[in-house]
Parts: sequence; structure tokens; C-alpha cells
Amino acid sequence: WARDNTVTVTIDELKRFTRDGKIQCHRAIAPSLQAAFAEVGRRNLADRILTWEGCWVPRHMGWNASRPLSRHSWAIAFDINAHWNAYGEAPKSKGEVGNVVELVPIFESFGFAWGGYFRPDSLRDGMHFEFCKPSTS
Repeated sequence: WARDNTVTVTIDELKRFTRDGKIQCHRAIAPSLQAAFAEVGRRNLADRILTWEGCWVPRHMGWNASRPLSRHSWAIAFDINAHWNAYGEAPKSKGEVGNVVELVPIFESFGFAWGGYFRPDSLRDGMHFEFCKPSTS
């Protein structure tokens, strides 16, 4: 599956976290993912990304085998700033260390949904972005 569906792309805004900014993602989201991160860079917001936890991470949701496969298993989701935006907790607000609030509208404009909006509150996932629709731009 991975050989047929994932690609390695370079994202300059992630060079400080990965070897040469290279990450694996689903081939269908690669253009949107690269464009979204490039827009983050153009707006001088790359410094808001403090950690990169990955995109393609085959696993069940919450690492719990009784739950469905995570969107990370399909290489259509990524996590950033996990330390500050723990699963099930309120995401950090604008101005707080680790917040991703200023990045949300950028990623949304390229077809990504933010886990900080997940409901109920016990499912909030402020570190998480997942692809849900093609960009309209």
C-alpha cells in the first residue's frame, strides 16, 4: 500500500525537524500539503511550528487496537506542537507557547480540518490536522 500511495515530499518549513524537510504523505494530498506549508512560510509563521510529530504513522486512533485506524495510517493527517496541545485537552490559545491558532485558517484554506474543533471535548486534538477536501483556491 505504501509503495503505491505514499510519496516523499520536501517541505522547507520542516527542515529543522526532518532530514532536509522530507516527509512521507499520501500522493493525493502532497500538493495541498506543500502549498499550505509554503503559505505558512510566506506569512512568516513557520516559527509557530515548534515540533513535528509526523504524517504517515500507521496505527489505530489513540494507539488503541479496539479503535479504527487513524487518518495517519492513510498518510492524510499530521501533528504539530503535540507537547502543548494534548489529545482531549483544550488547545493552546493565541499568544500561548505552542499554539497553532494562526495556522488553522491557512491549513483550512488548503483542505485540512483542525482537530482543535473536534467534539465532544474529550476528542479535541489541537495538534492534529487532517485532509478532508480539495483546495478551492
